[in-house]
Amino acid sequence: MFKYEKELELLKNNIPALYKKNVDSKRIKQYKDLDSIVTAVDINMEKDIIHLIHRTFKMDYILSEEGHSKNTLKDRTWIIDPIDGTTNFANEIADFVVQVAFYDLNELQFSYLYFPKENKAYYAKKDFGAYVDDKKIHTSDASFLPSEMISLTSLQESGKLNPNIIPIIERAIDKRMKLRIFGSIGVEFIYLASGKTVMMNSYTKNIWDIAPGLLLIKEAGALVLNLEGKPYNLYDCGMVVYANEAIYRLFNE
Repeated sequence: MFKYEKELELLKNNIPALYKKNVDSKRIKQYKDLDSIVTAVDINMEKDIIHLIHRTFKMDYILSEEGHSKNTLKDRTWIIDPIDGTTNFANEIADFVVQVAFYDLNELQFSYLYFPKENKAYYAKKDFGAYVDDKKIHTSDASFLPSEMISLTSLQESGKLNPNIIPIIERAIDKRMKLRIFGSIGVEFIYLASGKTVMMNSYTKNIWDIAPGLLLIKEAGALVLNLEGKPYNLYDCGMVVYANEAIYRLFNE
């Protein structure tokens, strides 16, 4: 039996309702800096999720984007991104998610991503697999690159094109792949875990952006490597993700 079933069920039973409660708040954009915005929905969702958690698990720790971003990981930490893809959300583009991960015993133990566009919940349990609405999912078994999709994020860095991404783009084009930019790393994780895309590339460093989807794709069967071609760890500065070993070999040959 999965050790953290009660914690996961808390999210599954409440996050969709919390989103529906908050979604009608004004989507007025406030600038955190030149590259990042926040809305009232981000702030209110985060407060509601934290309140939900602390009603049942009063002593647990929080690491979240809007109000607790400087906290560090320790046992029984909930990692919260109330709206991943805020720019999409603020502009009424449907590619965004509400996402939470749970960290304990020095590892991610489960994650939960609610995708309002589909009204579906994606979640992963360490060593138990990845699911959508309680149905197990797996990455694509594709073994041919032309016309398969690769998603890209972190294209910009301090107002400039991220130079690390250029070789990935050039190789993908050479392999006749289709490039996609969804504007939410959580959505990219969902699309790869459920077999819609076969690769993704990201240089996002924020743990709340990465942790929920990272466990989802790992449990769905993805090969997740850092920029040196070694297994990706949570604090690495970039990742390249392949749906399976065949895609990895084809892309790198």
